[in-house]
Amino acid sequence: MSTATKSSLFLPLIAFFIIAVQLFLDQLIAQHLVIFKHSDSLVYHGFKLVSTLGGGEILIALVLLALALAFYKNNELLKQQSIFLILSAILNTVLTTILKVCFGRARPDLFFDQNIYGYFPLNLDYTYHSFPSGHSSLITSICLGLFLLLPKYKYVFLSCALLVMLSRIMINKHYLSDVLFGASIGILSTLVVYHYFAKAKLQAH
Repeated sequence: MSTATKSSLFLPLIAFFIIAVQLFLDQLIAQHLVIFKHSDSLVYHGFKLVSTLGGGEILIALVLLALALAFYKNNELLKQQSIFLILSAILNTVLTTILKVCFGRARPDLFFDQNIYGYFPLNLDYTYHSFPSGHSSLITSICLGLFLLLPKYKYVFLSCALLVMLSRIMINKHYLSDVLFGASIGILSTLVVYHYFAKAKLQAH
């Protein structure tokens, strides 16, 4: 069975699962976890700190630093690795941003503060950009890219991605399905860049 055929079978299953999570779990989980936000607990602030890692600033800064070092040291492999991660992040960010606006899903804060829940398509308001989660998509994209480059550290990268994804739910910035869809976009973005642009160049070194 070809990779394209496998993907055509796998994607509908992911879509079905995410829809099922939206219908049966999103609100239920959010209602149970909102207590951490209102309690102003150490758990809430801890996950809020973890969440900043998925914002992109730290990750992109590190990748750009690696790219600058590669040019300074004239290290061709490090150049290609850094470019691969940057392209993955760019594609991921573009896709995620477009989808956020197109879907226009209200964030959990709107549900708890104003009883607003659902989708309001083509919405430019940040508070209606819940689906997919940008933090989850970016951290998954970068961590998958790092896993492809440094597979022996796979558990470190997996743990990092899962922690950030969990943090977005724990601090009530996203529903579970937002995070799952965001992770799916991150995986897709990185695999597309890897297979169609970066794989041959990386293996050449």
